[in-house]
Amino acid sequence: QKPVSDYVVDTSMLPAALRSLCQARPALCRALRTCGSLPANHLGSASTEAGLDPCGTCSVHGTSMPSQTSPCGASIIMTHLRMHNTASASQTSSSIDKKEAAKFAALASQWWDPAGPFAPLLRMNPARCKFIRDAVCAVRGLEFSEPEPFRGLRLLDVGCGGGILSESMARMGAQVHGIDITQENVQAATSHAQLDPVTASRVRYQCIPLEDLSHHLNSPTSSQPDSAASSGSSRLYDVVLASEVLEHVKRPDDFIKTLTSVLAPGGTLVLSTINRTPASYAVAIVAAEYLTGIVPRGTHSWKKFITPEEAAIMARQAGLQMVHAAGIELRASSGTFVLTQDLGVNYIAAFHRV
Repeated sequence: QKPVSDYVVDTSMLPAALRSLCQARPALCRALRTCGSLPANHLGSASTEAGLDPCGTCSVHGTSMPSQTSPCGASIIMTHLRMHNTASASQTSSSIDKKEAAKFAALASQWWDPAGPFAPLLRMNPARCKFIRDAVCAVRGLEFSEPEPFRGLRLLDVGCGGGILSESMARMGAQVHGIDITQENVQAATSHAQLDPVTASRVRYQCIPLEDLSHHLNSPTSSQPDSAASSGSSRLYDVVLASEVLEHVKRPDDFIKTLTSVLAPGGTLVLSTINRTPASYAVAIVAAEYLTGIVPRGTHSWKKFITPEEAAIMARQAGLQMVHAAGIELRASSGTFVLTQDLGVNYIAAFHRV
């Protein structure tokens, strides 16, 4: 097994890595439009408002994906972040998108079906687990080759769904608290965990919004939910995971701040999500939802995808530092997912709370 340094991106060089990644964008856009997969106005409507032309270049200076040191990079990214938040800012402080929640509630019985709509997550899970294990062990000085390297750690899995990632973390030794806003998902996850004595004893699930959990954990005068109080979850968590969740929330910057609020000082936050590039539109939407149908149509919205640079900025505003990042890529020859240095579509990143 490769050590963490063999596949992660040097996060100090993240802007340069993104600029290199985006050099092929114009050609990809032209190719997609030629074959009719990419409508001419699909990327333009969102990216032009953010100061980007439809091929992902800066419409002011004509440069590739803006870096933290480019003349207009920061303003472009912050403009796009404001676009994520404007629609919902006046409505509620919650990050919950009810339409997104309803999508997953309707599919709750199929989380563990290897031929169902969550089959890509099942196949992606080994790569996610390897990154999480390696990153957490690197940050905390743990031995990643141990069979249960997370023994003694308290881990929160936000948006746990049917418990795919939660159960894997429990088998690594962690005491896992999985939360989801959909009761159907929690019921499916609980039922599946009971099939294995190890997961049954190490995982507990709760239907609760992250914001409510944060309030209970950080407000000494508030009463704890019964299930949380009985399990001693009034303490903050050593590790917090939000895998394939960020692209489904209404206010990603507030969501990351709330994730940080339940993370103990010195703890590790791990996010996995989808980059906002023409390549991700081609792979995650055109191919996955329309050509192959392995993901139900409408699962993703390209405009809600988050670039690694945006994630780093939002995390820094929340008091976190990005320490590791890697791409997750499907190898067509084997049908398996592997960790790479290409952050162009799916990626996963670890953040340290100082």
